[in-house]
Amino acid sequence: MKKLTVTSSVLPLALFSAVFALPSYAAETDCKPMSEQTRLNHMRMMGLSYLNGPVKSTSMVTTTGQQDSGTEIFSASNITLSPCGQITHYDFTRRSLQYGMIFDLRVTGAETADEISMEYRFSADYVGKKKTRPTISRIFLLKDAQQVITGYRTENFIEGNSTIMTEKGTVEYRDGNIHSVLINSEILAKSYNLNFDYDKADRLTRIYTTPIPLSDLNFTYNGKGGLDKGTERTESAGIVTGNDIQCTEWDTYQNCTAGLWLRHINGEPAGEVPFHTTYEYYSDK
Repeated sequence: MKKLTVTSSVLPLALFSAVFALPSYAAETDCKPMSEQTRLNHMRMMGLSYLNGPVKSTSMVTTTGQQDSGTEIFSASNITLSPCGQITHYDFTRRSLQYGMIFDLRVTGAETADEISMEYRFSADYVGKKKTRPTISRIFLLKDAQQVITGYRTENFIEGNSTIMTEKGTVEYRDGNIHSVLINSEILAKSYNLNFDYDKADRLTRIYTTPIPLSDLNFTYNGKGGLDKGTERTESAGIVTGNDIQCTEWDTYQNCTAGLWLRHINGEPAGEVPFHTTYEYYSDK
């Protein structure tokens, strides 16, 4: 069941590696063949949503908070974007100590002219025991000549194991926005949908799977359009894990610069810690 947790919700998991707000825009104006709408959909599909303004790089880290002796949580991420908004580097770490176990998630990714690729490495080990081999999920978002994402493919395996389980998906757009991904999963032996909902301002409000409730993410915004709160729920083996991001400070672009990460297990609090995010911008033109 560990594999389900990692492979079935890999895209939404990354949403809490960066804190986001209104649609960003590329620092360069001549970025053909990729349109601004296409670039925005890339950010949504990578689970990074859309940073606001001409972002060059971001760096997020949790800070030491008042954590219970048996519960510790930590997260950090770094993202670098080109002047045209391509994600040239992405890394994310989420680590937690709960119930005498260490849960470790590490994500790396980058974008090329042909595809966006990401690798997820997940492990769960008892404290003081021999470490298990991590479960690995590699995601490939395939692009056409206009840089539009048209295909979705994953490879899922345990490190050192030659058995590879795959997922393949087709992407549907509505009014220029990514609407859903129909995924045929070899892991689950059935198909499911990854769906994207928006508000009247075309801001992303929800990402969720149907008909299997693997993951559900919801987003609300403040009066100036910056992210107010993001909630993530994933379910595996009857255990519902929640991660909430509550923003408390924003910069002039309404990008979230500080807040609180709260974790829940089956509705019960499982740790909270403050976070801070710094942004570097390309100069406005």
